[in-house]
Amino acid sequence: MVSIIVDDRDPAIEYSGAWATTNSQGQSLGTPAEYQSTTKQPSEEESSLSFTFTGQSSFFFDYIIYYTSTRKTGQTVFLDDADVGPYSGTWTPINGNSSDSFFKHTHHATTSGGSSMSMVLDFADGDKLYLYGALGSSSETSNLVLSLLVSIDGASQSSVNPISADPGTLSTNNLIYQSPPQNAGTHSFDFIYTSGPQLGVDYFLLIGGTVISTGSGTGSATGMGLTTTLDGTPTMGGEFIHCACTSRED
Repeated sequence: MVSIIVDDRDPAIEYSGAWATTNSQGQSLGTPAEYQSTTKQPSEEESSLSFTFTGQSSFFFDYIIYYTSTRKTGQTVFLDDADVGPYSGTWTPINGNSSDSFFKHTHHATTSGGSSMSMVLDFADGDKLYLYGALGSSSETSNLVLSLLVSIDGASQSSVNPISADPGTLSTNNLIYQSPPQNAGTHSFDFIYTSGPQLGVDYFLLIGGTVISTGSGTGSATGMGLTTTLDGTPTMGGEFIHCACTSRED
């Protein structure tokens, strides 16, 4: 099975009633900790999306994740930090209330040089892999620049574009890495932390590939304790597993 993530702004979600995308000051809804930094807020009762509910002014809809055995062109695959690996070296898996600002309330954190994380999965033709995570911590007292290496399919290691973290702060939902487009097939990625601020691996996205809908060819994603058929069957289907909503002041 594969986890598909659907943002609140995705046209595949059908809204009825009144939904706000800006607050009372005209500012766009959403915070950096929320997926794609966007949310929608129902502004009248009986507003609905794929299921009907009574909207409340303090209720914000962010995204949906569901499992499906097929993937359509244009769909974004979501991989949580807890679903990938293995992690080698010194990593601290963090979950529960201390991870409220992280997707699915989990992340893996390290400050130990040489710590690495590996993953193997199937790409549709043209897919790019995106790594999102946190930088820094409240205990760091100097401005540090992340040094992270990546190797694709066992090739020579290359440096990820350096990112700095302000001292004494934890910055979440940062785009840490974006791969070049990959050919269809199985690819391996190895990430090696060398130095810099604390790195918290939060989640990965597969975006932008074309899934061939021939009805005959199949692929599989392996590693991460996961096997996924990607045969391009043009059906949505799947099992709903997660809908992210928040309650906060406007």
